[in-house]
Amino acid sequence: MKITAELANPIIHKLKGLLEYNMNVMDAEGIIVASSDESRVHQVHKGAMQVIKTQKEIVISPDDVKNYHGTKPGVNLPIEFLGEMIGVVGVTGNPKELYKFTQVIKVTVETMLQQMYMMNQVQYQTKLMENWIIELIHPDGFNRERLESNAKHIFQWNVNKQEVFVLLLQVKEFQSTSHMLEINEKKQQMMSDIRRIVEEVSFSAYVEDGYYLFGINRKGRSERVIGEVIEKYLTSSGYSFQIGIGNIYTGVEGYRKSYFEGKQSISLLERLSLPYKVVHIGDLGVYSLLDYIPSTVQKEFVEKYYSNERKLGEELRTTLEVFFESELSMKKSAEKLHIHRNTLMYRLDQIENELGLDPRKFSDAIKLKLILLFEKLTG
Repeated sequence: MKITAELANPIIHKLKGLLEYNMNVMDAEGIIVASSDESRVHQVHKGAMQVIKTQKEIVISPDDVKNYHGTKPGVNLPIEFLGEMIGVVGVTGNPKELYKFTQVIKVTVETMLQQMYMMNQVQYQTKLMENWIIELIHPDGFNRERLESNAKHIFQWNVNKQEVFVLLLQVKEFQSTSHMLEINEKKQQMMSDIRRIVEEVSFSAYVEDGYYLFGINRKGRSERVIGEVIEKYLTSSGYSFQIGIGNIYTGVEGYRKSYFEGKQSISLLERLSLPYKVVHIGDLGVYSLLDYIPSTVQKEFVEKYYSNERKLGEELRTTLEVFFESELSMKKSAEKLHIHRNTLMYRLDQIENELGLDPRKFSDAIKLKLILLFEKLTG
């Protein structure tokens, strides 16, 4: 580890308000890289050079100053990191008064450097993971061999043995471009909280506007249970969100497929206005299959029955949706719509007159259901 101004300045800034003395941090060359007396920055500190040479502390009395160019009376102690001396910390003042105090400062500086080093390592690992995930889900494809190799050598994962499903989370509040500092803090807190309550998370990253990807190991809890755990946390935290969950797979191809299943789940939640916050791709059944039909084919099917003159109004569309939700039951439909049975019969007759399809006939009901779905899927 090398002591730089970027590392040392935050330490000086935090400590100088607590000290009545000037404090300097020198690098392994004896150059002052940070000081509570900014005029001394970039100067060569002969006392520090002596500490580096002998790897021993130097106490400089007023009489010794003439022997150490660029110094003042005080105590200079080596800064050690992982058993290696990487610099020097010095405190200016009466050495007799400062010696024990400077020992405390030395330990404090070393501790803060260790914390900063660990934080940087975590940030570095996080960035590597984010880059790995971004390549994994890139829409134009990916390099399987490189992803497998990086997973093995950087993260110590054997992707071909690790069973994982992807949970994709969309948070509406995090799509805003205002108050970015506050939003970033909330993002980090949310990601940390989810990793805490879901120990099965193997990898995670912020992947696009408002979307978060979690690769979750299949251990004990099922996909739906984990989805419910995260849903409960997000609801209690006041977030507006949607969660899409893919199937369990091994290998990078499987992880990629699970991601796109999760993304498709959220897309269908939105386009079909489904009354859920969390959905597994397996729960969508025929909806997910219909989504693979090209939009041009879907539009052609709708236009086969629709025209400028023939089209369902809002009342008839609602009636038809409730009729299907009630499994074609006249009684249940009339009760849900709060209308008389005869009124329901009249509306169903209207639908037949408009489109030439009778909702009470199974084959026609299938076509009408597809019309409603394709309208939503194609926007």
